[in-house]
Amino acid sequence: GAARDLEPEHRRDGAGLLLVGLAVVTAAAVWWQLPGSVMSGLRTVVAGSVGKVAWLVPLMLVLVGWRTLRNPESNGPAGRQVVGWAALAFGVLGIVHIANGNPSPRLGDSSDLQQAGGAVGFVVSSLLLDLLRTPYVVVPLLVLLSVFGVLVITATPVHQVPSRLRALRDRVTGRRATD
Repeated sequence: GAARDLEPEHRRDGAGLLLVGLAVVTAAAVWWQLPGSVMSGLRTVVAGSVGKVAWLVPLMLVLVGWRTLRNPESNGPAGRQVVGWAALAFGVLGIVHIANGNPSPRLGDSSDLQQAGGAVGFVVSSLLLDLLRTPYVVVPLLVLLSVFGVLVITATPVHQVPSRLRALRDRVTGRRATD
């Protein structure tokens, strides 16, 4: 259809602007608690999915949209971004869920999940806790999953982490490579 006829740059711009638009609508629902059935439904979906981290969703949507608009070539293929952001989200939400007492839904009432890592955090943490039985093993695995997500998002192989951290330190402190 018509979307396929667009230049790739316009499709990426459209995707980035769509994400920024979703961030605005999500902020209206989650942060400002605007009334209406659409806002209430969106608030329920976001809070039910990610729990306490719902306030962060609009910021993350803006970040992903901005990255898409600003420098789409450095983001790499969309599949890589989906894998990276999903790994980061699963790791963080699992940790948040465990840190808030690992609540379970009770007879169709999922309000406890909204005070922890939401449905996503519940599924990720419960699956690992059922298999491994202790948060002392599960939480470090979830941290590794989160770190993996960041590495995938930023296209950073593990062996390049030290040099990338040095470059970040130099950029933040205003140093040049010759200093």
